[in-house]
Amino acid sequence: MKCPYCEGEMKLGYLSGGEQPVQWIPQGKKTSIWRAGVADDAVVFGDGGFFKGYTADAYYCQGCRLVIMKK
Repeated sequence: MKCPYCEGEMKLGYLSGGEQPVQWIPQGKKTSIWRAGVADDAVVFGDGGFFKGYTADAYYCQGCRLVIMKK
């Protein structure tokens, strides 16, 4: 997918929360095994909680630091 601002290629990954902070994780990578940990190569967004675990496919533009979630 192309970034709507810089037209650079966006990377596919997903937003994940649950026990960890909400973070964008590149496709093929896994979340950290530690409850409050952050995965390698992750980009953290907001915060989450044990009972609110969520995940959503999302594209990330590293140059613009833009995330576009798929619904």
